[in-house]
Amino acid sequence: MGSNIIHISFTLLFLSIFGYYLFQFILVLVKMKQPVLLPVTEEERQGLQLQMDRKINAPIYRQQKLGIILISFIFLFALALFLWIIFNGDNLFAAAYSLFLVISTGLTNLINQFAIQRDGILSGTTFIPWDKVKSFEFIPIDVNHKYFGFSKEVNHQYELKIKATCRSVSCIVLTQEMREKLREELNQHIF
Repeated sequence: MGSNIIHISFTLLFLSIFGYYLFQFILVLVKMKQPVLLPVTEEERQGLQLQMDRKINAPIYRQQKLGIILISFIFLFALALFLWIIFNGDNLFAAAYSLFLVISTGLTNLINQFAIQRDGILSGTTFIPWDKVKSFEFIPIDVNHKYFGFSKEVNHQYELKIKATCRSVSCIVLTQEMREKLREELNQHIF
């Protein structure tokens, strides 16, 4: 009987985490259809990076197609693996780590986008509404920063860190002009 309770508890935990990530993914897909306030032009997008070696793409399906397909495949794989474990009676705990690892790590930066919209911030596979944003800061990328030394383009620039209620997002700002535009837009919505 204790084993059944553990299996049911784990199943509910998995389904709730799976549902949360699936909901977030669908929310991001819906938000990608909405107009962007910043960055609008290709020149503005060239002033931002989410990862060290990749400039951001526009938040449109055509430019994010590969990431969307990969994330969809990860969801299907995780669900199929979970169902296989449930129906084959295998040890639920043996695959628990791999399931959560596949879901949580596979989704982080497969969609390479950062956009400020009328109702929130879209960053990768995360959407944060304005009422959840608590603060933002520009952190200099100097010799003490984790990104320093990866690229000459990034050295002596800034990391924008946006803190929300339960999570935070960040991006690298490569131009002074983009930093001022971001500061102005974020000040309008946060403070």
